[in-house]
Amino acid sequence: MNPRISIIIPIYNAADLIDRCIKSILSQTFQDYEIIIVDDGSTDDSLSVCKEIAKKDDRISIFHQQNGGQVAARGRGFKESSGDFVYFVDADDFLPKDALNSLYSRAMKHNLDIVDGASISYFEDFTIKEKVIFPQEGVFDKLDYLRLMFKNQANNGTHACLVKRTLFTSEVFDIPRNVRLGEDAFIHLCFTQQANRIGIFNDIVYYYVQNRNSITNNYVYTSIRPVEYQIESIRKILEKYDQFEMFKHPFYNRAIGHLITACIRNPKLVSDPYVYRIASESYPLINSFSGKVYCLVMKYPFFLPFLRKINNLRKLLKKIY
Repeated sequence: MNPRISIIIPIYNAADLIDRCIKSILSQTFQDYEIIIVDDGSTDDSLSVCKEIAKKDDRISIFHQQNGGQVAARGRGFKESSGDFVYFVDADDFLPKDALNSLYSRAMKHNLDIVDGASISYFEDFTIKEKVIFPQEGVFDKLDYLRLMFKNQANNGTHACLVKRTLFTSEVFDIPRNVRLGEDAFIHLCFTQQANRIGIFNDIVYYYVQNRNSITNNYVYTSIRPVEYQIESIRKILEKYDQFEMFKHPFYNRAIGHLITACIRNPKLVSDPYVYRIASESYPLINSFSGKVYCLVMKYPFFLPFLRKINNLRKLLKKIY
């Protein structure tokens, strides 16, 4: 008989952290699950640590592959899994003891395809960075859920959401290995397109440990192409399901946010034709003052140094206060 939940953990050089992660799963009040660990070519002792832990519980399966990136590791984990639902956990994160019970009981009670839960983000020293609580709880159809998602009022990634296995199509993990931005949002949008009933609840189901030196925080923007892929992959999915016109306003808001971040970190990118193109497409559709300013900055790059100074001042004030 298949387990109710497959917990998929991609791991890369996390020997010092994986023990905490797995122990938090083994101590769950809900016990009908399997743990699929995919070692993505670790160069530390991650694999041996996992093998030692697996000796203590036959629900743990370990697979090793050459380094292919987190998306490839998740895809391998999904292929090797057999649960009715899938739950992704990163090796440096961990779960509150009632996480799986909360998610699964909600799914069964309301006949849900996806269950979103709340989460708490910590820095490595366990000071709280952010508590993600949703303003609206309930059960939604796909389009209403997408409206909330594009307002950042629902989950927009692969963590803290329990997903029915049947929602995973072949496109979910079809992301080039060199793409390191926006993979979670793409994956989430793909499986959401297959859902009918989605629940949002404020049960805390995930503890996310934010590494201050993570790829996202310290990404080096040498080209606009990864950002372009991030934006256009979302456009492609929306167009495939005839939803682009419905969601073009939030789509362009997000696109401008991604592009201005890249241009602030690397001013040379503002001269790329793709930046000008998206700024021109976005300007008539964006209502916020800041969004209009960002569009103008990307269309007329001589404003960028002033924006960078304002951004640096804002960061300084945030540190002080």
